[in-house]
Amino acid sequence: MAFEYTVFEYNPYKLPDTLLRAIGLVITCSVQSENIIEDAIADMLGMHIVPAKILTTHMSMQLRTGALRSAAHARWGDQPEYKEFDALITRVERAVDQRNQIAHLTYFTHPADQTTHSSKTRARKSLKVDILPASAASIEAIAEEIYDSGLAIVSYLGVRGIRSVS
Repeated sequence: MAFEYTVFEYNPYKLPDTLLRAIGLVITCSVQSENIIEDAIADMLGMHIVPAKILTTHMSMQLRTGALRSAAHARWGDQPEYKEFDALITRVERAVDQRNQIAHLTYFTHPADQTTHSSKTRARKSLKVDILPASAASIEAIAEEIYDSGLAIVSYLGVRGIRSVS
């Protein structure tokens, strides 16, 4: 019995423009939200933006959100504002985690019907490959959540008069 398999098209230049645009939008929105987190650290600590950027630019996102949480806790303690703000930081973390998933997938097109898919390979204890449909609309929804989660931080601080980086 012969083994049949499909040869997928992995050339990224042959992916649909709408999909490539959506992936780029995820990355761009993520960078925007990362910058918002950096600025928020400066805002919460009352720092000028230049020294704050010197400290935060090369931090991992996990370190940035941890620093922002610490700064918020120093300002608000266990007051409701801290708990509300902590939830907004968690929202940004989850959104950026989705960015990491999008950025590290392999995208390809099925040759028969030209549908687009993504795959993720894991090799912990055994080799596993997940193949999922990839649509521009679903990826754009992730970009929107990444963008909105960052803006929620800006809004929260702005309403409280904290967003005043100079």
